[in-house]
Amino acid sequence: MQRFYQTSLLLFIVSILGSQVVVAQDSTASVNPALQAIFESKTPRPYIIADIIVTGTKSYDQNLIISISGIAVGDV
Repeated sequence: MQRFYQTSLLLFIVSILGSQVVVAQDSTASVNPALQAIFESKTPRPYIIADIIVTGTKSYDQNLIISISGIAVGDV
């Protein structure tokens, strides 16, 4: 019976010591200022589509994918 209490006490102590978790954040990450400005902007800026390039397709025609997308060169 004494062996049971010793084992229980040991497991209790190990569980208490193991539950102490240390969490730290690394605040030295660099952020691209241009990307940060995009996320912080309040009004969207218009962009004009200059070119559409389809890559990675093996089964479908590039023009079909562009027409399904609904965007075209010159769209805002």
